[in-house]
Amino acid sequence: MAGRTTVASVEQAVGRLRSGRSVVVCDEVVCAIAAAAELIEPSEVNRLTHLGGVLSVAVAADRLDELGVGPMVRTAAGNESVAAVSVDAANGGTGISATDRMETLRALALDSSGAGLVSPGHVFPFRVDESGERIAGIPDACVRLARAAGLVPAVAFCVILDPEGNAVGPADLARLPDLESCPVVSVDDVEAWLRGAGDAAVDKEAFRSTMARLVSGVAAVTVRDDLGAPRGLLVTSVTPYSDSPPSVLVCVSHSSRTHDPLREATGFGVHLLDAGQAPVAHALAGKGADKFDAIDWRWDRDVPKIDAVAGYLRCTKTASLAHGDHTILIGDIEVAEGTGSDPLVYFQRSFDWELKAVS
Repeated sequence: MAGRTTVASVEQAVGRLRSGRSVVVCDEVVCAIAAAAELIEPSEVNRLTHLGGVLSVAVAADRLDELGVGPMVRTAAGNESVAAVSVDAANGGTGISATDRMETLRALALDSSGAGLVSPGHVFPFRVDESGERIAGIPDACVRLARAAGLVPAVAFCVILDPEGNAVGPADLARLPDLESCPVVSVDDVEAWLRGAGDAAVDKEAFRSTMARLVSGVAAVTVRDDLGAPRGLLVTSVTPYSDSPPSVLVCVSHSSRTHDPLREATGFGVHLLDAGQAPVAHALAGKGADKFDAIDWRWDRDVPKIDAVAGYLRCTKTASLAHGDHTILIGDIEVAEGTGSDPLVYFQRSFDWELKAVS
């Protein structure tokens, strides 16, 4: 592709999705116009269907499992996108209007149980299995872009057609003026970006070893999930962001089970662990679902508050930004408490260093 259709950076595409606007995603044969399902408006539904054919939506397999939306046909397991049963929003409408289709897409993204959907319908989900190392086509790339944007992994898309009704390939995009402002990324672009290809040739292990020389405070971030249970994780990337208003910045990996509850919640807690709380750090660094069984804690409004920490902040989430494989959260401070005790620190990949060892 040349001229205006030169492949845009994946970061630009991620930013467009996060702002509710559309992007173009191509494989070697066809291109699709795509937009985040949770943010889509009727006008964008019209744009997608005007440029393309059937309105589809790429959805992560675990999300469709939550909604009880099964595959249309049985297939062998693998890293592939499988057509699921068609759906409509259970709103009493025809399912055909742009508003009805918007409601269907938003239900696929935001409904908590699947009760807001009926089948068959006029929107066609694709079940995306993300378990493979390679990205398997346009639906898979769309889901990965949504996750990178910190969004629900559900992206509406239409294969782009030319005025004669033929599928448009990458080389044909320049003939379509309606796509003038859309960033264009390929499946290979997304895969390379996720793998870190094309970046400066920095060995990741060398980077980690270098940063291990940085002494970091150890913080626990906690949140109440949508079922009312405490969730938490350990982070070393916590930074005072501003004092007007008092606020803090926290970085959370997309791979964490606490990532989505934090992205969806209105508030969270930040705990600066005490020097004697290495066992708490190890518990929260684990992968189990019962992290809080071995921790003394209580509710502070809707935030799980860990006892006996060196410092505690209760925050209202005011912004989030996806970058690489992390989401950056910004929270305004509602409560700030400090005990004056020594903090737990992280150095040389260990929680167990004492302050005197690194002073």
